Amino acid sequence: MRQVDYYEVLEVRRTDDHLTIKRSYRRLARRFHPDQNPDNPQAEERFKRIVEAWDVIGDAERRKHYDRWGHQAPFQYGNAPVVVDPVDLLKTAAQQFRARFLRRKGKDLSIDVTLSFKEALLGSTRIFEIPRLGPTGQIERRRFEVQIPRGIGAGRVLRWKGFGAPGAHGGEYGNLLVHVHVEPHPIFRFVRERLFIDVYLTADEAREGCVFDIPSPWGVRTFSVPPRTRAGAVIECPHLGGLNARDLRDPLWVEVHVASPEMPAQTAHAFATARARFAIYVDELRSGQSA
Repeated sequence: MRQVDYYEVLEVRRTDDHLTIKRSYRRLARRFHPDQNPDNPQAEERFKRIVEAWDVIGDAERRKHYDRWGHQAPFQYGNAPVVVDPVDLLKTAAQQFRARFLRRKGKDLSIDVTLSFKEALLGSTRIFEIPRLGPTGQIERRRFEVQIPRGIGAGRVLRWKGFGAPGAHGGEYGNLLVHVHVEPHPIFRFVRERLFIDVYLTADEAREGCVFDIPSPWGVRTFSVPPRTRAGAVIECPHLGGLNARDLRDPLWVEVHVASPEMPAQTAHAFATARARFAIYVDELRSGQSA
């Protein structure tokens, strides 16, 4: 005959604290007390079980022995010893050894995902089929939907707990690691989660200051360069970057490059090309031809 779990008798969980168990015991004892259920043998039997369970679970030391050994504890919940099967003791010891020394978390699985600039800016959803070894050794293919948060930069690693390889000896599954890559954009670039553009100024523009149009994810905007701006300066443009987790726009960061008469011819040519490409992109964005 199966011995009823004392926690089930008291209608509590093994993780519940003493006060929770005590409240449940009092509630059940009042409900099934013989004075409340005259001529009801089922209620009387239930009441006896409730009292028996409380005698064990309600005592901290007895509860500790019960949690470890169950109804086969080395000592009864009084003082008299009971007969214990040595095989059961060995099995319990072996289980505890495996749990303590052999249990290992499963290995992490890694996959790579490459996003377009727009996907990185606005977020995306990708679906993968992930092969992994099941608990019995068979290969399983699990369909997994990855939600890519918006404004994510290249080099980020997203982690999903429990979607990796199975653990050893009952250990938990490892994690799924998604390594994020972002396709290069002709104008915008991510530095971590910050969105940057590069502007190319002549020496006179940098010295005297100037106003011109720049691209942003939200269209063309006017940008003002203060006088005496030096090469390498980074200027913050509030609310012109991508959306963050709170649905607010982050800043757009503008890095300034300044032409110099001492530039080698090859560098000067690359500078002029980048400046022309920037102007063309702004014109295309203004006319709706660029995304």
